[in-house]
Amino acid sequence: MSLKNRHSLFFVNNFVTIRWYTSKKNGYIMKNIILAITIGYASLLTSAIAHNNNGYVMTPGMKVFKKKLRRGCRSTGIKFSRVHTRKEWQDINNGNNLKKEAVYICPRLKIDKINQKDWENLFDFLVENSKDNPHRIKC
Repeated sequence: MSLKNRHSLFFVNNFVTIRWYTSKKNGYIMKNIILAITIGYASLLTSAIAHNNNGYVMTPGMKVFKKKLRRGCRSTGIKFSRVHTRKEWQDINNGNNLKKEAVYICPRLKIDKINQKDWENLFDFLVENSKDNPHRIKC
């Protein structure tokens, strides 16, 4: 077999590199094909990484509600936070009545499993998504 018609495969960094030893025209075509495959592979990986959060970022308060309050409340975090306005939530928190208010809204809630840092994150979530906030999110 002559050097002109021989081709070989090389595996470098999980990419297939094809070397085609033929005329200049065929080599140019293969080079473009390899370039197109590489660009397609890179764009596929980029799109998979970029769209893994479905368009929103979960805040710490939302995580606390989903993990520790949702079962006791039997509702979403948005319904829970829209019970009061921002000012009302701030007054409740300043009076150290956030735990009492949470039990009042959700009687089945077990508040002994929620630590102080989680209450702070939950308060930020409640103020951010209160009744008078026009911003609507899905929870």
